[in-house]
Amino acid sequence: MEPYGTFSPKPSNTRQIMSQVNAFETELGFLLGECATINVMLNSLRTAFRGPASATSRSADIQREILIDYDDLSFKVKQLERKFIKLEMEFKATQQQHNWF
Repeated sequence: MEPYGTFSPKPSNTRQIMSQVNAFETELGFLLGECATINVMLNSLRTAFRGPASATSRSADIQREILIDYDDLSFKVKQLERKFIKLEMEFKATQQQHNWF
């Protein structure tokens, strides 16, 4: 019988595991901030160009600006998705390394 059980790390690994968990928490905090930024950008974009759409107010310049902003937003969402995928892969590797869960 193991004195440390399935979910209890050996004392020598505890510091390393806590360091990794803290790193994951920090990265999740940054990603949450990026999600909030994307949300603010999306809401700003939705409200900035709201209103009566007359022929003069929706000029080609405004349409171009809207498209540029949506492209930027789309790029940020894709970047965020890649970061989440990378973090998930790192977490799974750490899980396997330390036999978590």
